[in-house]
Amino acid sequence: MDNNEFKNESIEVLEKEMDFKSATLSEKITYFFTKPSLLFKTKIDKPSYGINFLILCIITVIYNIVNSIILKPQIEELMNESLSGLDAQSAGVATSISKFATSPILSGITSALGFVISVFFLSLIYWALTKLFKGEGSYSNMVSTFLLASYASATGMLVKIVYMLITKNAIGPSSLETPSLISTLTANYDIFQVWYYILLVIGISVVFKISKKKSFAVVLIIFLIGLALTLGGFALTAASSAMR
Repeated sequence: MDNNEFKNESIEVLEKEMDFKSATLSEKITYFFTKPSLLFKTKIDKPSYGINFLILCIITVIYNIVNSIILKPQIEELMNESLSGLDAQSAGVATSISKFATSPILSGITSALGFVISVFFLSLIYWALTKLFKGEGSYSNMVSTFLLASYASATGMLVKIVYMLITKNAIGPSSLETPSLISTLTANYDIFQVWYYILLVIGISVVFKISKKKSFAVVLIIFLIGLALTLGGFALTAASSAMR
C-alpha cells in the first residue's frame, strides 16, 4: 500500500513537471505564486540564469534611477542652503561634484554594479552554507535559484516605481530625512522581502535536495547577518546625526 502511494505520488509529480514544461508564460507566472517548487525544479538540471539576470538588473537600475530623479530637487535645495556661506568658486566646485554624484546616469551605473556584485557574492555565501548542510548542486544552481527567488523583491521594486511616479515621493532609506529604527527595518524588510526569503527556502530545499529545516537554517543565517549590518548602519547614522 505504501509503495503504491509512493508510485502514485511520483507519477503525480512527474505529470505536474510535464505540464509545467508545456505551460504558457502566463501559466508559468501563475506557478510562481501558486507552485514555486515546480519552477525551482527546472533549475536542477538546467541552471541557466542569463535572461533572469538581465531582467532583474534592468528593474533594479530603473528603480534607482527613478528614485534619484525624484530626490534630485530636494538634494539641490539642501545643497544650496549648505553653500550659502561659501565663496563663488568653492560653491561652484561643490555644486558640480553634487550634480555628478546624484546624476541618474551614475545612479544607474552604480546600481548595476551593485546588483552584479550582490548576486554573485550572496550566491557564493548561500552555496557555501548549503554545502555545509550536505546540499547537492553547483554554484550555477545557486545563482539561478537566487535570481528566481529575487523576482519577489523585483515585484516590490515595480510597485514602488509606480508609487514614486504617481506621488513624486522617494521611498525608504533614500529619503533625505534621518530615518528611525522602524522606518529602516520596514524599508529593508517589507512584505516582498519576506516573500523572497520564503521562496529562497523553498528553492534551496528543492534544488539542493535538503530538508526545509536545513534550508531555513541557511537562509536564517544570512538574514541575521544582514539584519546585524542594517542595525549597525542605523547606529552609525544615528550617531553621526547626533554629533551635528
